[in-house]
Amino acid sequence: MSLEKLVQLGWYKAEPSSPREIADLVSIVDRSQADLKVEGISDDLRFQAAYNGVLTLANIALRASGFRVSLSQGHDQRVIESLERTLTTQDRGCGFRCRRTRGAELSLLRCS
Repeated sequence: MSLEKLVQLGWYKAEPSSPREIADLVSIVDRSQADLKVEGISDDLRFQAAYNGVLTLANIALRASGFRVSLSQGHDQRVIESLERTLTTQDRGCGFRCRRTRGAELSLLRCS
């Protein structure tokens, strides 16, 4: 299903982005990468920094495509799911899905 169709369902909203917005999002990814290199942080904080970076990268692809998530509930899941519509790959069977883990955080799984 296209992003345009998902806009009609209310999952996404068509909204142009700006170079400044994309640059600001890239700076979040840069900070997340720097946080990953900090020695002495817990594995939980390291995972959170990595997750935040991945989520922001997915959001960059969505925003660069001229869309944003319109609902706050399930926001992370919708951003990650949008990758199937915003990125192109040679492997058409490639996809991403989210699942809830025991602690209720979302995990990004690459499906093959």
